[in-house]
Amino acid sequence: MTAEKVMSIAESFINTHEDPLGSNNVIFNTDYYGVPVYGSAYPWCCAFVWDIFRMAGASQLFYNGQRTAYCPTVHSWGKSAGLIVDYYQAKYGDIVLFDWDGDGVADHIGFCENLNPDGSMATLEGNTSDSSHSNGGWVLYRTRYKANIIAVIRPQYGDENVFRFTTNDIQLGDRGIDVWRLQMSMKARGYYAGDIDRYYGKDLEAGVCNWQRKAGLPVTGKFGNRYDWPTLYGLEKSGGFWIIHPTKIGTMHSKDVYMPQQILKASGYYTGALDWDFGALTRKGVQGFQKATKKLTVNGELDVPTLRWLVGDK
Repeated sequence: MTAEKVMSIAESFINTHEDPLGSNNVIFNTDYYGVPVYGSAYPWCCAFVWDIFRMAGASQLFYNGQRTAYCPTVHSWGKSAGLIVDYYQAKYGDIVLFDWDGDGVADHIGFCENLNPDGSMATLEGNTSDSSHSNGGWVLYRTRYKANIIAVIRPQYGDENVFRFTTNDIQLGDRGIDVWRLQMSMKARGYYAGDIDRYYGKDLEAGVCNWQRKAGLPVTGKFGNRYDWPTLYGLEKSGGFWIIHPTKIGTMHSKDVYMPQQILKASGYYTGALDWDFGALTRKGVQGFQKATKKLTVNGELDVPTLRWLVGDK
């Protein structure tokens, strides 16, 4: 079972809501209780998570295949099963538990989408809204912060050892992590010499045009997911995500090495050619990056935590 399958089902329910609002009458409660239910006794944030795993045919990954609609029970299970991971290691498909009043008791539950560049977490939750975090009646994407997250639980998916990330179409005037990634790659390739400031300015646009021309792509000055990102990285998508598998010294001509090499080179940690090969210089660059973060094991490998820091969490 993959995180992509579970999350694709969860994401298909975005904007699903109670009918009528305030009734707790919703498909997830109907599935959980076996009949439609109404009233304040049936909050359904946990029933939503339970039901998503059930729909994915992966009930065993949530509370050992048992039923619960009580968040503290899920928290206890995660701890006893040894599935709790550090907040800063959270990733797509993890279960997230929230504690709004700081009393140590889980009040709400959802899924992790990703960690944002500012340290917040993008989540997908049931029974939420802007007016009520834990009983708002909708399935929505939310932005949450570490202070309100009591635990992150990692279900035992069968695809743990990969790093996933997404990219957006970007153009002149845009800002953000995708602009940063583009600036780093263009700098590594010699098409951009400006500041690494996350701003898509005229200099970056000119470099993109030059790169597109040499790559035989439509020369637009914009950077998109249809042609540009896959050509730049040499990666393929799975479930809407770019996938990078961990690698170590001796891995040759690998698409999993190519993008990290670009970022390491632009950062000054790697001085070799962008050759897709994990040789001694690439290992030295990885070790330098790992030492500089002060939060990674210095093993010289492009493991998942290193890839997350190198590619995703900037």
